[in-house]
Amino acid sequence: MRYTVKVGNGMIGLNGKGVTVHRLSRKQRFLRALNRDKYLYLMFILPLAYYLVFCYLPMYGVTLAFKTFKPRLGILGSPWIGMKYINMIVRDSYFWQVFRNTIVLNLLNLLFAFPAPIILALLLNEVKKTGYKRVVQTASYLPHFLSSVVVVRMMISFLNSEGIVNRMLGIMGLGGPYAFLTQPQYFRPLYILSGIWQNCGWS
Repeated sequence: MRYTVKVGNGMIGLNGKGVTVHRLSRKQRFLRALNRDKYLYLMFILPLAYYLVFCYLPMYGVTLAFKTFKPRLGILGSPWIGMKYINMIVRDSYFWQVFRNTIVLNLLNLLFAFPAPIILALLLNEVKKTGYKRVVQTASYLPHFLSSVVVVRMMISFLNSEGIVNRMLGIMGLGGPYAFLTQPQYFRPLYILSGIWQNCGWS
């Protein structure tokens, strides 16, 4: 009679003549693990396919930056032109201004928008009334479901010369009306504040 016992990465066989040790190869260990967790791997197929089809395969389109695209030839058949378009963009008079604005806006987001949800969560944690806390949570995360088009339209309505913001400033004797939507110095604060208002509660 022969008995086989699995130990670590190998098998120990017991028979009438003594003990024999059979070490599994790397391929055998892989197949054994694959068989053991086959249902987990099956569950993994759908999200893997999603990311491959919608995230990684479209990345091949980046090569269009180095080609002259001709629809009848497609992406693969279009001729290569090297760094022509990249050089054209870098030499554009507005490139460094746009580049600088992008860096500044991202730094401002990191400085103000990143800690805002943490601060809101800490403040809500100190609220003792559960009902009030739920109302604030609901009201703060609802703007996340509004599209950017709706948010911009609301900003136009609130911040124009006859909007509620200018009216409130006039009532409080702070002058006005202010041209929030046409003066460059207001763009960055409005961009950061609108982003915080829209995403703070959800984040």
